[in-house]
Amino acid sequence: MPTGNHEGRYVAQVITGLTTAAITYPAIPVVVFGTQHIAQVGLSVEAGQTKGYRVTDVDMSQVMPFYRYNDTARVRTVLDDDGHIVGASVIAAEAEEVINYFVTAINERRTLAETQANLYAYPSLGSEFATFY
Repeated sequence: MPTGNHEGRYVAQVITGLTTAAITYPAIPVVVFGTQHIAQVGLSVEAGQTKGYRVTDVDMSQVMPFYRYNDTARVRTVLDDDGHIVGASVIAAEAEEVINYFVTAINERRTLAETQANLYAYPSLGSEFATFY
């Protein structure tokens, strides 16, 4: 959901007296729609490295869903000390779609292993979560 919609719903709840709590935000992805799409959510790679978190960097270009579109794709994940996905960045023609899987994983505090245990439709962009190490 776009951030403005989230904020609008919050304001409506405040006006109607349904809440007095401060607004909270889930993980919000950012996407650059260039020649290659670039998407990022959660902790950046640099911030993760500063905290000493594990960063994976996977070239996905030869994986079937990306290969069939001749896509130069790269996925980086930031994993905290317990293996939870706390950040991700994607460079790919469909980066805006792939990043959405990471939004859910971050908001639900999933580990990479928990996310990889899902069985997604194959061959789809999500089906390749098992290859992120």
